[in-house]
Amino acid sequence: MAGTRRGFGAGPDSIRDGGKAGAPAFSKDGTLTVMQVADVQEGVDVRPETTMLLERALDACEPDLVVFTGDQLKGYSLSLRLSGEAGIRKTIADILRPVTDRGIPFAVTYGNHDCQAGLVNERLEEIYRELPGCMNAVFGDEGKEPGTFCVPIMASDGSGPAMAVWLADSGGDATMGGYEAFDPETTRWLVESATELDRSCAHRVPGILFQHIPMPDVYDCLREAAPGETGVPGYRTHYRPGQRLRLDERFAVEGEVGEVICCGNENTGEFDALVAQGDFFAAFFGHDHKNSFVARRRGMLLGYSPTASFSSYGPGLDRAVRVLRFSESDPRHPALGLLSYRDLVGEETTQPARDWMKTHMVTTVEEVLDKLPRLPRVSGPDVPGTASLPGDGAMASM
Repeated sequence: MAGTRRGFGAGPDSIRDGGKAGAPAFSKDGTLTVMQVADVQEGVDVRPETTMLLERALDACEPDLVVFTGDQLKGYSLSLRLSGEAGIRKTIADILRPVTDRGIPFAVTYGNHDCQAGLVNERLEEIYRELPGCMNAVFGDEGKEPGTFCVPIMASDGSGPAMAVWLADSGGDATMGGYEAFDPETTRWLVESATELDRSCAHRVPGILFQHIPMPDVYDCLREAAPGETGVPGYRTHYRPGQRLRLDERFAVEGEVGEVICCGNENTGEFDALVAQGDFFAAFFGHDHKNSFVARRRGMLLGYSPTASFSSYGPGLDRAVRVLRFSESDPRHPALGLLSYRDLVGEETTQPARDWMKTHMVTTVEEVLDKLPRLPRVSGPDVPGTASLPGDGAMASM
């Protein structure tokens, strides 16, 4: 993970008093809307379709807070790397302009591609904080590290936090391929900070977490596809030759499994710890650009937003943002939805051939193997996971 880790934040009191700092709040009618934007992955020239999707979505749902869940930057883009800090600044400003022009508060965490552009997350954090409405600048210093912090959502009467939006830096590419395991110290910070916030407020503060790379526990929401059913292969340690996976109806809430779930090899216990702490009712991810599903397991929502970008691979015209509408009286059960390019803009883009290619490209070794002629499955010990191409969407720079 890029950058130097800081110690635990010491600010439950300042979070509790977040209203004084301009934290988002439930409206007088007791509602609040959060818009998640995943995997923008833009370079020096932001695609107009990406900007148009963000603009139309912002105007359609009028969010109280926008959360960017990592890989804002196309860090593997040579032109972006060569543009230096000035070019990266311009790209960040261009990506955020639909949000900042509308005066909407936003929060940012980081993915595996952001720091690949040539600036560590600490420096990227400073650039984001210069933009108006950046909640990282308001509450980030009480966090653990850049991209790992809490945004309090104040009660409609201003009495204190009625909900908390947590963000966590989920790590980057692993040295030997695949992705880093979620840092147990980050889990400990989340659990301890949520508990401290409860104590400071003298009541439980329900929390939703946003991070880039999904938890390995997402696999527990899937089942093996039966003959004739569609599905996706597993990833690395979850890969079994000839096996395809799909959303288990017992846990399904909405959406589709559109591609391989690319998580770290090691499960460090993040999901179990958050469930045991009791405040966290949901965790939402990006990273896997074609996934749009939401599941509920052990009382916790686990869900995705697909990519909002036309500069990387994705689900065609169904690139989208996720919208979550919360009720102050019952924030643990938000209304969920997606706003897609197809629905908001239409079926035309400026580069249809390129977009078709990026819709149909494969991005992992497991997907390549899955497309090979199938051999009869042999019973016996599990087959070790295969290596994968580095990074989610490793071929997305095509």
